[in-house]
Amino acid sequence: RLAKEQALAERTSLVERAEAILAKESSKIHWKQSGQLLRDLLEEWKQMQRRGPRLDKSTEDELWKRFSATRTQFDRRRRQYFSELDERQGQAKRVKEEIIARAEALKDSTNWGETSAAFRDLMEQWKRAPRREDDALWARFRSAQQAFFDARHRNDLAVDSEYQANLSAKEELLKEAEALLPITNHEEAKSALRSIQDRWAE
Repeated sequence: RLAKEQALAERTSLVERAEAILAKESSKIHWKQSGQLLRDLLEEWKQMQRRGPRLDKSTEDELWKRFSATRTQFDRRRRQYFSELDERQGQAKRVKEEIIARAEALKDSTNWGETSAAFRDLMEQWKRAPRREDDALWARFRSAQQAFFDARHRNDLAVDSEYQANLSAKEELLKEAEALLPITNHEEAKSALRSIQDRWAE
């Protein structure tokens, strides 16, 4: 009698351990680890069956029904969880591909200010998109972004170079003007200053 009571307690404990796994929220279940644990519990159940003692049939059937139902529900929830995960990942990919398409459409723009702001906005949208980041998608987005910012940088360098050349030319004109001092011939000085002014305005 005592052995049967102990066997009943062991079987009941085993079923409750299985049910405790299923009681967790899907997002908190470690599916691989928990799946292995349920397989281990099934082996443990078989060992208990083999080494006895036997429980009365109705009690045994009731416990087995609970254990079997738990395993079935676990498998169903695992399939559903990964199906939803795949769907979310697919959606994340679609969102990111839309962002990439917009980035690639902007990469050749020379409207520097407006397009820089647009890229900042796209970057914010990328950060808000579901995680699970695909390296290949990120590389495509970065490539489009980099192409634009490299072009903007080249433009900035060209503008700086132009300003520098302009500044050097104006400094030369100032030296020419200063060289006229002190003025001895007013007509010549006026003519020279007009020439300097014309070249300054170019």
